[in-house]
Amino acid sequence: MTQTSTSLEEAREFLPNDRELFFKVARKYCNAGDKVLDVGAGGTGFADGVKDAEVYLLDGNPETVEALKKDHPHSYYCTVPERFPFEADTFNLIHCSHLVEHLHPQDVYSLMKEMNRCLSPGGFLAIGTPLLWSKFYDDLSHVRPYSPDVFVRYLCGSCEGASLTRPRVSSAYEVVELVYRYSPDPMPDWAIAQPQRAAKKLLLKLIKWLRTSQFPRYEVSGYVLVVQKEELPSTNR
Repeated sequence: MTQTSTSLEEAREFLPNDRELFFKVARKYCNAGDKVLDVGAGGTGFADGVKDAEVYLLDGNPETVEALKKDHPHSYYCTVPERFPFEADTFNLIHCSHLVEHLHPQDVYSLMKEMNRCLSPGGFLAIGTPLLWSKFYDDLSHVRPYSPDVFVRYLCGSCEGASLTRPRVSSAYEVVELVYRYSPDPMPDWAIAQPQRAAKKLLLKLIKWLRTSQFPRYEVSGYVLVVQKEELPSTNR
């Protein structure tokens, strides 16, 4: 069953600049002895919190990979859409955070195919990425946002009747958790203006105070989606 964060309390908890909160969402699906892959690691933030499991890291920056190897020897250089340097059905958990928004659609599709190939039946795939919020394109390396529906359509076999431009990667996944990230809704332009009259200045200060401290507003700025690959059917001998 899908778990989705929607309450104001959760909006305040999942702030935009603390990725550790979202790393914890993915780590819940890691057990002792598992093999875990962090795709597009960038650093050791996720891997350092994984306990009692064998962690592998992929990154597309050679210098980053060399730095990662100091603490995590199973670190490899790989750029999407290259084939991952692993056998099929290797990992129990694959984590991919803040990577897909830097990729073009065909590369995202290729990435899904590789993650599906390397994930064991019964394993979990966790994808974290920003959505189209007010600051998304402040980062010039962002190509486009991808909604969770993209991954649900191509991995879960749901959304029957939806227009798909490519064959489904799989129909063997089920959504187990979807957690949204929130950011304080930016002040409108009229509230940022600098009026000349004292009365208007006082009114704007009051509005800003009410907006920020008494009646805060939030916009959805990202999410973590966790899907599980179905187990292989048992065979009677």
